[in-house]
Amino acid sequence: MGEGVSLSPLPAHGGRVRLRAALNQETQQLLLDLGPPPAASLDNFITGRNAELVQALHALQIPQPKERCLYLWGEHGSGRSHLLKAVAAAGDHRYVDLRDTAEPSICIWNSAIRLWAIDHADQASPAIQIALFNLINEVRSHENTCIVIAGSSAPLQMNLREDLRSRLGWGLVFQVHPLTDADKDAALSQHASERGLNLPAEVRHYLLTHFARDMPTLMSLVDALDTYALQRQRALTLPLLREFSLHLQQEKNYLSLSEMPLMSDRSSRRLTLFDLDNTLLPIDSDHQWGEFLTRQGIVDGEWYRRRNEEFFEQYKAGTLNMDEFLTFVFAPLAQTERKRLDALHVEFMREVIALQIKPSALALVKQHQDAGDLCAVVTATNAFVTEPIVRAFSIPHLIATVPAQENGRFTGAVRGLPCFRENKVTRVEQWLESMGLYWGSFSHSTFYSDSKNDLALLEHVTEPVVTNPDAALLGIAQERGWRILRLFDTH
Repeated sequence: MGEGVSLSPLPAHGGRVRLRAALNQETQQLLLDLGPPPAASLDNFITGRNAELVQALHALQIPQPKERCLYLWGEHGSGRSHLLKAVAAAGDHRYVDLRDTAEPSICIWNSAIRLWAIDHADQASPAIQIALFNLINEVRSHENTCIVIAGSSAPLQMNLREDLRSRLGWGLVFQVHPLTDADKDAALSQHASERGLNLPAEVRHYLLTHFARDMPTLMSLVDALDTYALQRQRALTLPLLREFSLHLQQEKNYLSLSEMPLMSDRSSRRLTLFDLDNTLLPIDSDHQWGEFLTRQGIVDGEWYRRRNEEFFEQYKAGTLNMDEFLTFVFAPLAQTERKRLDALHVEFMREVIALQIKPSALALVKQHQDAGDLCAVVTATNAFVTEPIVRAFSIPHLIATVPAQENGRFTGAVRGLPCFRENKVTRVEQWLESMGLYWGSFSHSTFYSDSKNDLALLEHVTEPVVTNPDAALLGIAQERGWRILRLFDTH
């Protein structure tokens, strides 16, 4: 979500950014003319996970609110500036952007101002930091005034004077959480509805996976696409969006949208993701590891085998409780010396896995690597079990559930998000961000999987490939027209 996120009804002859598109008949260039955005308000802020924060800001509008000093922090594009401009909209309120001034007088106490909204506190000069410290003290001593301050980090992590950092944490402190993909999808749908448009789900998905992901850009794209469709008297469909993207790519005439990373700004590089169990392997390595531990006498044979089967059936049925399962599978790791575990895994690779690495799967991976694709395995099975397997496929990247370690031993806990179901999308995005990339960095993305548990990630890529599918996923693939691949007969 970008700075100043807003969602508001559009007037008949304008739009949220009043995008006017005119087709030059000689050059066939689409010209995009942006007008001013609507005023920020709390009502047109897309709340997402920030309901408590928005409620606290609404409370500042009443006389003598209980909490009069708020500090907001969040990543760039989380909506901090929108919120501060929203609360500063009244005549006796003042919005101050510290990026625009080095003059400390801007933060000098003024009894005519009831609410101060100080943005980008992390950019405050030394002189302004002193003035801001004094201003906070003045506000606290006058019960009819309020102050809201925003910065990029939590108070104690700010590179500011120690006394100012302490003051920032005196009142309520809120992290401004960015929108989830589901929130963004809902916002795009609502924005289109307010324009009287029917924006199909596949069009919204394409926008979210092929363009900049901040909301102002995405909404501007919807406005521009609407005009483009009207000019051609066509419905808003995925083919039309692709045509529109290609038109902008060819003409490179974006005017104020020139910073938008459209199709033309991305390289032709492709992203290819593989599930592991029953996709690249004809077996489930997690289940087989449990069977192997039973045969080796590492665990209570009868009980462990029974529970292992129960969890395996739950996984196939789509009812697996991941927390319970991880407690179960991580217990032997925590109870066994690491040196012993490593030796067991070497035997596991030789006895079980080596026989299951099939030429057809190796050839599929090689095909994508030879094409220059960025390849990764994305699996719910834990990294201890899967890392040597992924190395055997010569795939350089593994995104897996990570067992926590301390002093070289597994603790029995999980580190970070389990790489399961919807979390697979988040984990892939975190991995891409660690390399300075995002979904829109690629001209094409593919995911190979066998299980309906991976539906979220399959829906997120441009080319889902249902591989050795279970019955539930096969039905979905046939209904949606997804490609079906059988590397080996496992079902």
